[in-house]
Amino acid sequence: MGEPMDRSRRVFGSLKPFDEVFPDVEHADVEYTESGKFERTRLWATPYRQLDHRRFHSIQHGGLIQCSNPLCRRGGYELDLILSEMRRAKETERKGSVPCPGDEGSPKGRRRGRRCGNTIEYTLTVKYK
Repeated sequence: MGEPMDRSRRVFGSLKPFDEVFPDVEHADVEYTESGKFERTRLWATPYRQLDHRRFHSIQHGGLIQCSNPLCRRGGYELDLILSEMRRAKETERKGSVPCPGDEGSPKGRRRGRRCGNTIEYTLTVKYK
């Protein structure tokens, strides 16, 4: 996996615990499939593919899902932002896709590289208190 984005310097302050930010949400779960560039193995040589299996993530453990592209820098999928939109509209389920905002540049950020081509197709389910 690559290097995730730095979310410590937000305009509206630091990241707070899930219960403080979403006091009316009991739990929020994401089921997703990622497509794009993944780490190569000796038996598998194609750089682009879609994972055949769906993965699960609970937003209570963090609103950022790391990108699986090993060259990706400053990337990941911020699903807590989508959860905020859903909470305002009182939605219980949303399907969609999110591209990775990262790039394949230098690790220290001196040079931005080409855009990371990974994307996730997700289903976000929310249960309110």
